[in-house]
Amino acid sequence: MSRRTDNRHRVATICRKATGLTHHACMRWAEDGLITRQRPVPDADTPHQQAFEAQLLAGLAGAAVLGLTGIRPAPVEPSLTLHPAEVARLHGRADGGGTSRDRDRLLSRMLRRLRLITEAAAEHGRVHLETTQWYDLVIMCCCGSGAAKLMHGLRRSALGEGWSGDSGAAGDIDLGEASVAVRHGPCRFQEPADTPDPGRATC
Repeated sequence: MSRRTDNRHRVATICRKATGLTHHACMRWAEDGLITRQRPVPDADTPHQQAFEAQLLAGLAGAAVLGLTGIRPAPVEPSLTLHPAEVARLHGRADGGGTSRDRDRLLSRMLRRLRLITEAAAEHGRVHLETTQWYDLVIMCCCGSGAAKLMHGLRRSALGEGWSGDSGAAGDIDLGEASVAVRHGPCRFQEPADTPDPGRATC
């Protein structure tokens, strides 16, 4: 295997883990130059598309695991698969934050890395997203291991330009003036009914 082919396989692996697409599809993108080591998940082509995807993500913040089950992040008009329970809820929900070009780019990129969020939720079934006055997006995982895996995946997939915190820990990822915070709280997975004080369970 040539070094170029090996690099393409590595990029395709990062893309697959971030998006949930097949390795074959991601490999084809790598061969076509759509994804690279510096940009392993394709960005939206236009500011208008970025703004649309950012609004979609912000509007879904607070829904369980975004209310989405899949995404194919093509450069224009990505294909989204909604969870049936969320279909009736995508009307009348306001964007909780302000808007800026950096924010649109960051939230659009976040939406295109949906698989990383759903995998973090799979730790114990809980990931919460919200917009705040301090962060453009806060992702709260129910346990430290889920937050660490999510943070590792976001960094590896080149979500932003920088971050704070240790490489395996929760922290912030920045893109220009916009930022995403990954945090973790106590793990409240389902305990047997006779377990004393199940709310105090932690990872």
